[in-house]
Amino acid sequence: MSTNRIVGTLDKYIFSQFFGPFSLAVGGFLVIAMIDILYYLMDLLIISNVNVGTLLKILLLKLPEIMMLFFPMAVLFSTMLLLIRMIKDNELTILRASGISLVRIIRPLLIACTCVTLVSFYFYDSVVPKTNHLFQQILFQEVKKKPPPIIEENIFYNAIIYRN
Repeated sequence: MSTNRIVGTLDKYIFSQFFGPFSLAVGGFLVIAMIDILYYLMDLLIISNVNVGTLLKILLLKLPEIMMLFFPMAVLFSTMLLLIRMIKDNELTILRASGISLVRIIRPLLIACTCVTLVSFYFYDSVVPKTNHLFQQILFQEVKKKPPPIIEENIFYNAIIYRN
């Protein structure tokens, strides 16, 4: 009876120590990847005069595809961070000395990684194609509706030009 309680507590502890760095890694990688998209969106805002609401819609529709790219890296990051921290704090040694096998310690990590993989497959199979299709539709409608100006020689435009 007490063994089941310890096992449940160990599982909860490892899950909580895994999903904190996982969400931090996904958020961090997402911020880094959004820089490229924001550059493209600013280009649309300046050249094609697309309104800000449409740009936010485009950004939200592009987020699922970006997140799916970074899930494997976030799983690797959080798993390695968890195991390195457990080794550094001698938690792994204490668990092994108390009779818990290494396979039993790793099992919650395998379950968490499998869950993340299944969620990734579901999103990449059902959500990402739909959002990409909507992204392409909105982009086509907005850019075709207001094409960028044709730049010709010896013609002055009322536009702000930034130079380095």
